[in-house]
Amino acid sequence: MNKDIEEVLNRYQICLKYRKTNTKEPLESSEVPDKPRQVLGTDLFHSQEKNYVMLVDYFSKFIEFVMIPKLTSLNTINVIKSNFSRHGLNEIIKSDGGTQYTSEEFKIIIKE
Repeated sequence: MNKDIEEVLNRYQICLKYRKTNTKEPLESSEVPDKPRQVLGTDLFHSQEKNYVMLVDYFSKFIEFVMIPKLTSLNTINVIKSNFSRHGLNEIIKSDGGTQYTSEEFKIIIKE
């Protein structure tokens, strides 16, 4: 079925014009930490008209999704600080380096 869909899409000029190219980046695996709360992964996303922060503990693979009103540094910081207050501090925070994670506000507040 996938092949049939691909063939149909390749026949129509309008589909070719607006088709997104497949630019997947290679998956980089990470070492599993020795203990919980060593490494926290975080990402932001938008789904069904709502914004979310995703947090994952690299050791336990525990995932937390938190809905936020806007994808801002301050909202992201508040979610991460709330996570810290419930579960304890992490040694390392990993993200994709989006602007919310690289802002001066994030750098200052997370170091506190």
